[in-house]
Amino acid sequence: EISACLVGSEMCIRDRRWAKPSESKYDPMHCYFSDGIAEKETGLILKELARLGFDLNQLQQLCNSGWKPKETLLLRESGIKGGASEELRAVPLLRHYLVKLVKPSALGELADKIKSYERLADVVEYMQALKLLSKVPASAEDKLRRLQSLHYEAYKAAWGTTNCIPKHHFSMHLPPQLDGLFIDTFVCERKHRLVKEVAHHYRQSKSMNALELYMVSRVNLLQLDEMRADEEEPFSANTAKTPFGLTVHAGAVFFTGSNC
Repeated sequence: EISACLVGSEMCIRDRRWAKPSESKYDPMHCYFSDGIAEKETGLILKELARLGFDLNQLQQLCNSGWKPKETLLLRESGIKGGASEELRAVPLLRHYLVKLVKPSALGELADKIKSYERLADVVEYMQALKLLSKVPASAEDKLRRLQSLHYEAYKAAWGTTNCIPKHHFSMHLPPQLDGLFIDTFVCERKHRLVKEVAHHYRQSKSMNALELYMVSRVNLLQLDEMRADEEEPFSANTAKTPFGLTVHAGAVFFTGSNC
């Protein structure tokens, strides 16, 4: 069994005493969207748009319209505020905004910066396409490396090397690790985000004696609610099946230690 140690994951250092990694991987999600390359460059271009008088509130409405996001994306002169999924959603929309609306209006002032963002969006689009493949072809390594190279050259021309971050280097390890599969930590992050949200609810509690019981019961109730929302047929009040095949019956209880 391979325990993957993903760059940016909190388990990397903290949990090595329990599960030593047998293989190291670089995570596209953290390289690009969680304090990563796309977030950095989006923040830079937003600052330029604000300087030229473009309305960031209208751009924010564009990025949030027609969606029911778990977290609303906020666009400010100081940068982008939102989760990795929201930032991923913003990249193609912002490219469209830059090419169709800003480029004709800015009289070439942002030409090099828009070109860099277009190249970034090309990389993001290709990575998303790779995730949909049941088997990633061997040719994908060269194409991803070529798209990244085009982006980095455009980025240096637009923003200079002083705006480079370590994840520009980390992301260069993504093409060689393609081996028929393109992996990232979006699913893992979604799962532990639920636990973090529940923990935040009880963070201000004066009594922590029953925290484990509260956490277990609350997380299971929220997961049952999600399963109910996904049901195509009318939801049965007596049974529900978990994604991993366990059938939960009405009246079932959860135990933690000696507590029910």
